[in-house]
Amino acid sequence: VWFTDKRIEGSDLEIVEGDINSFDPTKAKTLSGKCEVYAYNYSLIDTPIYSSSLTKEIARHSVSLVGLKADTSYVYRVGDYSKGYFSPWYTFKTASKAVDKPFEVLLMTDAQGNTESQFNDTNKLLHGASDVFKNGYDFIINLGNLVDNAENMKQWGYALNMSRDIYGNKTQVMVNGVADDIEFVAEKGYIPSDNVVVDYNTYDMHYLTSSASGEKYYSFDYSGVHFTVL
Repeated sequence: VWFTDKRIEGSDLEIVEGDINSFDPTKAKTLSGKCEVYAYNYSLIDTPIYSSSLTKEIARHSVSLVGLKADTSYVYRVGDYSKGYFSPWYTFKTASKAVDKPFEVLLMTDAQGNTESQFNDTNKLLHGASDVFKNGYDFIINLGNLVDNAENMKQWGYALNMSRDIYGNKTQVMVNGVADDIEFVAEKGYIPSDNVVVDYNTYDMHYLTSSASGEKYYSFDYSGVHFTVL
């Protein structure tokens, strides 16, 4: 998933097997996904005693990947093929088929920043964490509360852009924290453009609903371990 100005409608991902330092970009395959425009509140003032915002619109792009090989490094970039707009190249590695192969995870929680300087501190900590893992870590589990106010898109921009070299190159498992949850409400007087998603909740965007209990969750397997995110 990535976000752009709503005028960028292409949701294209180029992907190729290989190492980030020696891959052949001419062999990359292009996959197209989905683009939806969402309303969001752009913060003008956000303090503990007073806040003011303006409802704007942003494009949310998503592409699903299936059929990847196990224990394989891939290089990818995202963008709009028709316009020639693309991100830098990033990389990730898939899990091993072996159920008994050890792996390591970076567990982080409650960054909960609200200023650029605070997210710069988080970025420094994330880079410093790499020194703790002798052989590197395989993916990140983020236990939520990444931002202080989920309705403030500036905070999401700081959080994601400041550490994009980490988030772009490491698979991240996200848990919705209390501070990350949005039941979106547009500002008074906002008139949406055509086909804009206005009525949404972040849990519904990322989580499945249990047919038995009605609770939100998602789950996945990684090298013999089953993870469930509630």
